[in-house]
Amino acid sequence: MSITDIADDNTGANIELAWENTVIRFRVTTDYDSKVMKAIEAGTRVNPANYIAAANYYFEHGKDLKKALEWITLGIENGNREAFWNIHTKAKIQLALGDYKGALATAQQSLDLAKKANKRFWLH
Repeated sequence: MSITDIADDNTGANIELAWENTVIRFRVTTDYDSKVMKAIEAGTRVNPANYIAAANYYFEHGKDLKKALEWITLGIENGNREAFWNIHTKAKIQLALGDYKGALATAQQSLDLAKKANKRFWLH
């Protein structure tokens, strides 16, 4: 058995099986690039819950509120958009940043989602 004619991009090669007076040759190809790209994408994708946790920590500990707002927004956009408790946290961050109009709109969105979820949610 031998491997010949390996493609320059390593996506294919010929396999030769030889015995006595017989040779069987066939081509083997692979699309490893798409598999590697999918693995890279999956491995580098951030869990939206990490953004939410980071935003909560920053907000609760008086850290960079602009960064907290960025992270909570990313967490909501890439995670559960119906999680009214995260949207409520976003409203509190906006309020702390002095964005009263944005905070009010976001708080209303949170309240609407809480009612839709049929849960009691107390603002504090």
